[in-house]
Amino acid sequence: MQTLAPPYVLTRLSVLFFLQFFIWGAWYLTGFRYMIAHEMSHNAFWLYTASPLGAIFAPFFLGLCVDRFFNAEKVLAACFIVGGAIMWCLPWIGDMAGTAVMQTNAAGAQEVAYYTLTLAGFTMPKSSWFNLGIFAHMLCYMPTLALTAALAFRHLPRGNEQFPLVRLWGTFGWIAGGFVLAAFFTSTGADGKLIEAGEKPVQFQLAAVASFLVGIFCLTLPKTPAPKKGQPFAWRELFFVDAWKEWRNPAFATYLVCAFLVCIPLSAYYAYLGNQMGAMALSHASIWGNVGTWLEAGMLFLMPWFIRKLGIKKMIMCGILAWVVRYLLFTWAASQGAVPPPFLAEGGVNPAYPGIVIGDFPVPWAHVGFLVFLLGVALHGISYDFFFITGQVYVDKVTPPEIRGQAQAMNLFFTYGLGLYVGAIVAGKLADRAFVDDQRRAVVSATTESLPYWSGLWLPLAGFATVVLIIFAVAFRYREPEQKPQ
Repeated sequence: MQTLAPPYVLTRLSVLFFLQFFIWGAWYLTGFRYMIAHEMSHNAFWLYTASPLGAIFAPFFLGLCVDRFFNAEKVLAACFIVGGAIMWCLPWIGDMAGTAVMQTNAAGAQEVAYYTLTLAGFTMPKSSWFNLGIFAHMLCYMPTLALTAALAFRHLPRGNEQFPLVRLWGTFGWIAGGFVLAAFFTSTGADGKLIEAGEKPVQFQLAAVASFLVGIFCLTLPKTPAPKKGQPFAWRELFFVDAWKEWRNPAFATYLVCAFLVCIPLSAYYAYLGNQMGAMALSHASIWGNVGTWLEAGMLFLMPWFIRKLGIKKMIMCGILAWVVRYLLFTWAASQGAVPPPFLAEGGVNPAYPGIVIGDFPVPWAHVGFLVFLLGVALHGISYDFFFITGQVYVDKVTPPEIRGQAQAMNLFFTYGLGLYVGAIVAGKLADRAFVDDQRRAVVSATTESLPYWSGLWLPLAGFATVVLIIFAVAFRYREPEQKPQ
């Protein structure tokens, strides 16, 4: 039995998680903005179905590879290198000139409906080609989330204590990806307007470079051979057969149903957060969007204390309530109007700008809408950790040890997989209804003209989360185990 970790394993695992989440953080909050800026607004919400589809499908066959055939570090290296190559090619699709497809609007005038591309003899909307590329990348990327965690636990002698310390570097990596993008690649145009880094292809190039680096780095990790090599294959493990029996527990069934439902508003948050920042004329979107991630990192340290003080049920209820509150705050923020430009067209800082400018980095601290919006973003530590992390703790507590792995896999399937996939579709359809003017013409959600329409997106989602909260409060009956005196 291993009692000591291999040399420098904590450092190497920390680097692994940092680069792994740098890839995701560099583009995930701003990819929608890029699509809108490159003639791909048609059905752009499908961008955010790629990661849940990757979470649903890829682990089935890659899990088999790692469990029974190949070393985990080699599979990780292959996933990251292939995923990086796909990511590097994405701007090639975005920069291609599409063919406009026209339609007649409600006023009887002709307008562009979407753009098409013909590749390898197939013609599809330009946005569909781009989303297929993202999907191919996520088929490579999403399995690495489980593989890196499994590899870390294999080589950390005190995994329950040491894993949070190395996984925290993944949160820092996500933040760093967004910070590098916004801080170093936001520029000022000739008219004095800031050109958001999220509208440029550099976000995908950053992610690709990080993916190549971590792919090569994986080959330096401790050798992690397949733990079940040579053992007979068991279909019941792959399809959670034993874990399905836990649905006979009403509390367990209530939790999974509510976890699935809460992922609908969560998906809208990832898809449209950057667009609301664009509508409010906030620059450096990936920096402000990561304020909640910083607080999430701090919240991870406080989670054990909160669970002891509040208990599982109250923690999860607080997490659902936070979604209601944050979407009400986003609606209020949109009603406060856009932030005035920080710079004048002829040069210099705009005296009417409600804040300060540090170099080329504007901070609109005196704008009420910005402050309210930032408060909503800051709730991420509660809305995410209180629900999802506490949910994982709950699943670990109530399931037998022999099926705990299946139960956690089922939990991820219903949340990060099926839940986020359905959520992305629902959010996209809801946005199609919300961002339409009186003449039934579509309004681009990343522009200031869309500000009066944001309530049509956030308020229904806040109401939906309220219903889930009520269902959970009434139906979830779980008795906390008694604390043994120290």
